[in-house]
Amino acid sequence: MPNEIELQLTINAPPQDVYRALTEGDQLEQWFAEHADVSMEDGRYGFWGRLTPEHPDRPQGRLLEAIPNEKLRFEWTLRGEQTEVTLNFREKGAGSRIRLKHFGIPNIRPGQYAVADFWSLSMDNLRAWVERGEVGLQCDFGAIKLGGVRLEVDIDAPPEEVFSTLIDPEKLSRYIANDPVVEPVVGGRYDYGWGDGPTKILDLEPN
Repeated sequence: MPNEIELQLTINAPPQDVYRALTEGDQLEQWFAEHADVSMEDGRYGFWGRLTPEHPDRPQGRLLEAIPNEKLRFEWTLRGEQTEVTLNFREKGAGSRIRLKHFGIPNIRPGQYAVADFWSLSMDNLRAWVERGEVGLQCDFGAIKLGGVRLEVDIDAPPEEVFSTLIDPEKLSRYIANDPVVEPVVGGRYDYGWGDGPTKILDLEPN
């Protein structure tokens, strides 16, 4: 059965800045896709390349509706299925409140990426681009993924707060997981609810 996802975020910029970042091809190529061919007047909303899931070599997407500074709706063929993405924006103080809905997403099979993760990363990149003109992390869907990964990051928060965010199911649900299960002992279950992904705690040293 197809799935739906919904994300909300606040951006410290007016809706017109967010709308431009979503509807101007040169801006989309900065934070969202390797290539973009967009025209609100002609009903084009195409994006493609290695930063797009399934890394297509031709434009994906078709404009369905565009209300300047309020709403954007487009079709996106994903895993052979026609899906629909809607973004609504409204003013919130001096900034904007964004709500994204993606309908009709095919079920995840083992080894496939999660669309919710793609959108979480993309919306964070949208915020970084609109607020600061910066480009955040981007996933190269065309890369061959072999071997292991080692990542180091500095976080401006005390260790106990970071640890809690990694081990508390409610907090995991806010940024990475869907109905997670955590048994905080060595050998305990550690599951993001993706159907694929982490399974078991191998080592545990609080904070």
